[in-house]
Amino acid sequence: MVKDKERMYKYYNNMMNNKCYTKGVNDSKTKHKVLATRRENYFNPDDCYFAYIKELPFGTCYVDSE
Repeated sequence: MVKDKERMYKYYNNMMNNKCYTKGVNDSKTKHKVLATRRENYFNPDDCYFAYIKELPFGTCYVDSE
């Protein structure tokens, strides 16, 4: 439970500090799920979803928890 809270804080912190990646252009090396968005680099709760990097379409913006 504590690890999940720490990971969620890191997702939020990376998102607020604009530490996002773009699939196929600037990829993260993480093996965990990432928080991706459907609208460029705008992380609105209605447009966000969790997925693994290999499942994302090319050009998708995302943040990781590392």
